[in-house]
Amino acid sequence: MGLGGGGSVYHWNGSEWRRAHTGDAAVRDVEVAECAGLTVGGGGKVFDADSSRWTQEATPTGQHLNAGVRGRVDVAVGAGGTTFER
Repeated sequence: MGLGGGGSVYHWNGSEWRRAHTGDAAVRDVEVAECAGLTVGGGGKVFDADSSRWTQEATPTGQHLNAGVRGRVDVAVGAGGTTFER
């Protein structure tokens, strides 16, 4: 997967890049594990994806998030030492 401008996330399907849109231009990081995606961005926004659709998830912060890790436990980190897991 790769990030594009305006909240776009691109997925390589084996023959071409397919664009999906998160609806938020402030996406800063994307992580993928076992065919599921996670993006983090401005204002504490997190988007979760299955194989075809991105959905915004509620978070406990309004701080900008800079990176996420997808796995058995998902973790996001951001401004001001913000760290949370789910």
